[in-house]
Amino acid sequence: MKTGLRAAVSSLVGLVLFGVMLFLPAGTFDYWQGWLFLAVFSVSTWIPTIYLLRKNPAALERRMRAGPIAEPRMVQKVIISATIFLLAAMIVISVLDHRFGWSHVPAAVSLIGDVVVAIGLGIAMVVVIQNSYAAANISVEANQTLVSTGLYGLVRHPRSAPE
Repeated sequence: MKTGLRAAVSSLVGLVLFGVMLFLPAGTFDYWQGWLFLAVFSVSTWIPTIYLLRKNPAALERRMRAGPIAEPRMVQKVIISATIFLLAAMIVISVLDHRFGWSHVPAAVSLIGDVVVAIGLGIAMVVVIQNSYAAANISVEANQTLVSTGLYGLVRHPRSAPE
C-alpha cells in the first residue's frame, strides 16, 4: 500500500479510536472538551504528516513503522504495549471523571492542556521534519549522519561534544 494511503488509513483509524475513547465513556457527543482535544490532536498530527508526505515520504514511512509489532526486542514490545494501554486508560479515566463529576476541572485548565498537547506534538513533529532519520523505532541506517542543528542543536551528542 502506498505511503499516502497508509497514512490516510492510519489517521482515520486513529481518529475513530480516539473518538471511541472520548465519547463512549462520556455517554454523549455533547462534550466540547472531547471535540477540542480530538481537533487539536488531529491538526497537530495531520499537518506534519501531509508536509512529510510531500517533502520527505521516506521519513513519513519510518514514522509509520511504530508500535509493539515494529519493535525487535520483547522488552520493547512490552514497554510500548504498556505505554499505549496507559495512554488509553488515562484518556478513558479522564472522560469518566468528566461524566461522573469526580472532580471539577475549570474550562481554562482544559484549554491550557490542549495548548500544551499542541505544543508537545508540534515539537515532536518539528524534530521529525528536521531529522529525516527520526523515527518511533531507533535504528541506524546506511549513510545516516548525525544531526546537530535545529532542535538537535540543543542536545549534547557524544560525537559532536567538545573534548
